[in-house]
Amino acid sequence: MNFSRLRRFLFRIRASMCTGNKRAELYRPYLYHLGKDCEFYTNNIGNEPHLISIHDHVILAANCQFVTHDYSTAVVSQFLGKSVGKIGSIEIDDNTFIGANTIIMPNVKIGKNCVVAAGSIVTKNIP
Repeated sequence: MNFSRLRRFLFRIRASMCTGNKRAELYRPYLYHLGKDCEFYTNNIGNEPHLISIHDHVILAANCQFVTHDYSTAVVSQFLGKSVGKIGSIEIDDNTFIGANTIIMPNVKIGKNCVVAAGSIVTKNIP
């Protein structure tokens, strides 16, 4: 096991033993922006946390997933001869609750005072 994999493994163990507020603070250095009084009950922040911006008073329930890149079209791109992948940022505005098992796709902005239902797949902006 190389050093970076070991470091990620230890980080996930440490994060899993924290409360929601402390877990959010652990992710602060990795996210593009993290506001105040946020609570994370998930460890699935994604492979590119630097593309995620979370504002004040946001709660992320268990097993929320952030997908900042989508290369599911890679098979099609072989036939077209060009890359068709999608990379984008995710922004969650103030006073928002994201329900359990929610998947947020790239290039999505969730506005202020929103509640995203559990099990949702967010593919478009929510005002």
